[in-house]
Amino acid sequence: MKKVLLSLFSLGLTIPALAQLPVSTSPENKNVVLEEFTGLNCVYCPDGHKRANQLSANNPGDVVLINVHAGSFATPGPGEPDYRTPDGQAIDNEANVSGYPAGTINRRVFSNFSQNPGGWAMSRADWATAASTVLGESSYVNVALEGDIDLATRTLTVDVEAYFTANTAPSSVRMNIALLQDSVLGPQTGASQFYPAMLLPDGRYVHMHMLRDMITPTWGDTISTTTMGTLFSKTYTYNIPQDINGVPLSLGDLNVVGFIDEGKGPVITGAKGPMTYTVPAGASVTDLSLKGTTSLPTTYCDNQITPEVTVNNVGGAAASNFDVSYTLNGGSPVTQNVSTTVAAGDSTTVSFPAVTLSNGINDLSYTVSTANNNSLYDLSSGNDLDGQSGILTMPNGTFGTYFYEDMEAYSFRDVQLSNSIIDNRTSSFVTPISNSAVNGLNTPLGGFGNSAQSLFFYFYDIPANEKGSLVFEKLDLSGTSLNEIVFAHAYRQYDANSDDELNVLVSEDCGQTWNTIWSKSGPDLATGSIDNGNFFATAADWQWDTIRIPQYDGTPELMVKFEGVSDFGNNLFIDDIQFKNNTYVGEKEYASIPSVSVYPNPAQEQAQIEFPLSGKADVRLELTDVAGKTILQRQFLDQAQGSFRQMLDVSALPAGVYSLEVEAGGAQHRQKLIVQ
Repeated sequence: MKKVLLSLFSLGLTIPALAQLPVSTSPENKNVVLEEFTGLNCVYCPDGHKRANQLSANNPGDVVLINVHAGSFATPGPGEPDYRTPDGQAIDNEANVSGYPAGTINRRVFSNFSQNPGGWAMSRADWATAASTVLGESSYVNVALEGDIDLATRTLTVDVEAYFTANTAPSSVRMNIALLQDSVLGPQTGASQFYPAMLLPDGRYVHMHMLRDMITPTWGDTISTTTMGTLFSKTYTYNIPQDINGVPLSLGDLNVVGFIDEGKGPVITGAKGPMTYTVPAGASVTDLSLKGTTSLPTTYCDNQITPEVTVNNVGGAAASNFDVSYTLNGGSPVTQNVSTTVAAGDSTTVSFPAVTLSNGINDLSYTVSTANNNSLYDLSSGNDLDGQSGILTMPNGTFGTYFYEDMEAYSFRDVQLSNSIIDNRTSSFVTPISNSAVNGLNTPLGGFGNSAQSLFFYFYDIPANEKGSLVFEKLDLSGTSLNEIVFAHAYRQYDANSDDELNVLVSEDCGQTWNTIWSKSGPDLATGSIDNGNFFATAADWQWDTIRIPQYDGTPELMVKFEGVSDFGNNLFIDDIQFKNNTYVGEKEYASIPSVSVYPNPAQEQAQIEFPLSGKADVRLELTDVAGKTILQRQFLDQAQGSFRQMLDVSALPAGVYSLEVEAGGAQHRQKLIVQ
């Protein structure tokens, strides 16, 4: 057997000085232990990670970082990893966290900073100030520890020492040993906005200092002798599982930290220990890094791929006789053994036979493994995995000439709908939603309050410029005329500068190219006044939208996409989407408005619109050209019963034939308006 000491410097991060044994017997100041409460669905949490890393970099060797995934934002969605632990949730509860990210500095109550009175947890803006207080205080105890992992048995041995340098300690304190893992690759909301340095090219986030387990009991191991000059020494052993909640424990990325507290809190000081590895005789240690390099489909209708991976040997020893596998949609792995030798610094590419993707959402995952080679150890398994997820395919054929989607048949976070699919390729949050998904919300979220559900674009919590779409399969408009798209939407700006955007696009080549046929953003998209809370639509917030597309009459294959672009503003809701033409007039019928007068017609300068209102109503006037493009739109709210009159200025319009639509109180009228 032999032991090797590996120094892992990842992504240029500052690594705290390692507290090697024997422990110092000289009086020292306290070290900071920052327990950061975080979650993969927390937008602002990457900013907390950044601040914590900066605090460590500014105080090298004096800061211990522990990232605790707990609370609602750590709850994984479908297909997301689960980074939570029972110990972490218990600590989160004790800290009295009320918002994320949060953190404790040495589990102390800083009354000016506490999120809740008497609680340890404080917001990220206060960590540095609280830490400076702790760093300036003397400690009555020093801590040092080191760990060793037996690679053959996955047994971790931790030797720890604590030396008491003063007589100010209580009669008993507790030793806490935590197992952490670096370089855990996975999703993280808000990463591109708040900490892009931690994003890999494939979009995965590099999670650091992640709490995986407590080696001692959750609240520590009692030390009963604390007088000055006392040396506490103990050895802990821990059998490292292959994974926790399905998240692999990469032996080369594990760390141990130790800290002493006075019974849950406060923490007096802490340290991080170095890790060595016991390697079986005749074996070697390497580091294989895998990258999925499969060429993905260029259209939604291309369902043939050839899986491919590239393996880089970034370790110090040559590697051979390792396995490379891919899995499609959670099925059985397809494996190839690489028997050729890959020298340190070299790479090899492995291709598999072509496969056919299923209609809908497809996920590819890749793995490189040395498990079948007893003489080769790959310690950093965090880079042994890769994936290409959310590969969307649709049928090559058409599904109909018309369609109505009311969003009622689905569950929260469903992505595969009837004849359509939600495309969240840039991690925007688009989903069917009802009020049951929103704590304390009792009003229905369907269009105009008439139904339970709608399509939800969560722009309130999505970083700017991220996109999400609802994409419909191909319509067959052969032999049709009077084609139009009708839908309802509700949106309020977060503030006057919010410019969230909704685009409607069409494609005749199954998504290879798109043409925008309708686009609104910011105040033009808004259906109500500014709302700087988390907006959820009420019945009064909705309005109808009609897009006429006569230019696509007779098109044999037409896809339609509703695309939302976040400006980190406020939420958007869409419902009652209808594709209508001469073969189908739609689920939402309008009564006709009697006696609409348009004078003069033809018009040169102005045209007067006049018709009777049987009661108080909102009125909308819309003028479109022969291509279906909206030229002007006017809305008049709360018009009184009686005769409605309005002049339209057409003096700036090119001469031609236009379509005038009048909508009032659930009734509608459409006629030609000629401009000379």
